[in-house]
Amino acid sequence: MPLRFGRLGWIACWAVIGALGARSAPEPAPAMVPVRDFFRPLLFRSPQFNASGTRLAALVALEDDHTAAFLLDLKTRTGVTISAPGDRDIYALDWLDDRQVLLSGSTEKLWADGLFVLDTEHPDRVHAIERHSAVTIIGIPRRTPLRPIIWIHNDAYGEGVDGGVVQIDANASVDEAEEMGQTARLLTGARTAVETQGTAASVVHRYPKLPAGRAEGYLPDRNGELAFAVALDHGTERLFLLRDSQWVRSPLDLDRYDIVAAGDGAEEVLALGPRQTGMPRALLRVDASTGRPTAVVDQGDRFDPDVRLLFRHPATRALIGVGLHRNRLETVWSDPDFAKIQRQLEGSLPGMVVTIIDSDPAAKRIIIGATSDRAPPSCLLLDRTTSELRPIKNSAPWIPVERMRPTQSMSFKARDGCAVDCYLTLPEGAAKKKPLPLVVLLHGGPWARDDWNWNPEVQFLASRGYAVFQPNYRGSTGSDWKFPEGDEWDFRKMHQDVTDGVRQLLESDWFDARRVAIMGASFGGYLAMCGAADEPGLYRCAITAAGVFDWSQMMKEARRNRDESLRYEFMLHHLGDPRKSEARFAEISPMKRIDQVRIPILVAHGKDDPVVSVEQSKRLIAELKRRNVPCEVLIKRGEGHGMSRLDDRVEFYMMVEAFLARHLRAP
Repeated sequence: MPLRFGRLGWIACWAVIGALGARSAPEPAPAMVPVRDFFRPLLFRSPQFNASGTRLAALVALEDDHTAAFLLDLKTRTGVTISAPGDRDIYALDWLDDRQVLLSGSTEKLWADGLFVLDTEHPDRVHAIERHSAVTIIGIPRRTPLRPIIWIHNDAYGEGVDGGVVQIDANASVDEAEEMGQTARLLTGARTAVETQGTAASVVHRYPKLPAGRAEGYLPDRNGELAFAVALDHGTERLFLLRDSQWVRSPLDLDRYDIVAAGDGAEEVLALGPRQTGMPRALLRVDASTGRPTAVVDQGDRFDPDVRLLFRHPATRALIGVGLHRNRLETVWSDPDFAKIQRQLEGSLPGMVVTIIDSDPAAKRIIIGATSDRAPPSCLLLDRTTSELRPIKNSAPWIPVERMRPTQSMSFKARDGCAVDCYLTLPEGAAKKKPLPLVVLLHGGPWARDDWNWNPEVQFLASRGYAVFQPNYRGSTGSDWKFPEGDEWDFRKMHQDVTDGVRQLLESDWFDARRVAIMGASFGGYLAMCGAADEPGLYRCAITAAGVFDWSQMMKEARRNRDESLRYEFMLHHLGDPRKSEARFAEISPMKRIDQVRIPILVAHGKDDPVVSVEQSKRLIAELKRRNVPCEVLIKRGEGHGMSRLDDRVEFYMMVEAFLARHLRAP
């Protein structure tokens, strides 16, 4: 039976999910979309069914720039919003059972602030089951869902050390236990149970500590039980599997394999296989006890498997779908029923990237995500008993989709002959006879990539009249197979890829070579400063946010900071020791060539950035000012690695708008 739309009808539903829409007669040019509208948080995200598929929970954005939980009863179609008390956000949620939801809270959009349990039948009943320590939820066991497994990766009761993995009681309120523990210590002076366990939660089981190295992460099996751990041991990653309550080291070589998730069988993992000559890596099922592959899940011909999501059968929990980025997100299904649903959805929503997000146990109700290069993500509900596809929520109703600009997928040849993927977005009214100003927009990472999807930065810049170029330089996920081994750590070659792409683009008459800006955040901010320092005459101005400019300084800071010691070991293993490789570190650090910078720079950074110290930007600013290089500055107190508060994001992009307008104006 073909899909049909519910009471909103085709036209309304099309507008809700952000399809391209019909063209109307010419009208006066509308006002620009406000900066704030591009960077407002999505209204609705991360929807999940409960175990029986009768209720839906999701995260929603509130008017005061906080994130709350939203509960929807699918039978009565009534919903309720649950806000966290005080200056808190709910940044994640997980169903424990049919009626109780586990909420993860944060304070000031920076600090973990406990776990809370919400009873959906009594939304006013919320109790804390953990506070203070920074924890990660590892799994919700199917046999004992009210006993979630958590990793205490920053123990507030033990000076921030790794507190290991424990199983806690979701029914036990932490406030009463914490108060009793504090009273006991005052009376006896002895260490409390809280300090011993590393959490005020009611601990029902503590898992053994790893025999070697420091934990980077843990993985649950298909049933939510703790199964695997990845640890860093003197710079080398090791895989451990939990067998008979003991950690056993796997022979799998993590310098050649990349772990994605647990598989279906006992002691089975899903992993990216070793590099292959002339073809992308394969996604494999691997026996962790032997280190040997047992089956191929996917073998593409253009991209390494860049896994974005995993879909397990709602009843059996077997892996039946893998979402892979291949220029755009595609889902590879091993289940014929879900593969058929995917084809039907793509036929009903042409031009959209369609993703199955969740399903009830009988696969009768399915949550769908839909997006495109011009349309923000939206969620829909498919009822297979009636073949109706209904919008759940438009995540960004303020965005006029018909005015957004299409993004074109392209590629260019780097100086060593390797093909580099990239994207190009042109503003409204682009014409060959009117050369465009160009903004080179660089993603962070570097082990990430730009996608063909909705990108508010791209659309904001295009709305202001700029062409936007996004090169997926080497090291970007999905493309390692096309480059020589080791290039994923060759920062200099990454900079050269960007330069090569820009110079080739400027050979076209479509762009004005006198009006080019380079812009990025994190590693993208680093590459932006490489362009400013190393390519005189190519760029008119540069924008860098939360960037690294001196890699020796970065490693020194990581070595001194216990929370960053894993990062230090990892960089030491791959980049080397700056004390022994001064020339190499000077080559990759634009701060060493700051005297070559002549163009205006906009520098932004969060004062409380835990990933890249704000001292990197402060030092850059001081050096630029000392050399009388025009420099604009935005250092925000209370911000981390990126601007998480809406007002701060808006302030930054308004500065970007004014900065580019001044320096890229036509002569």
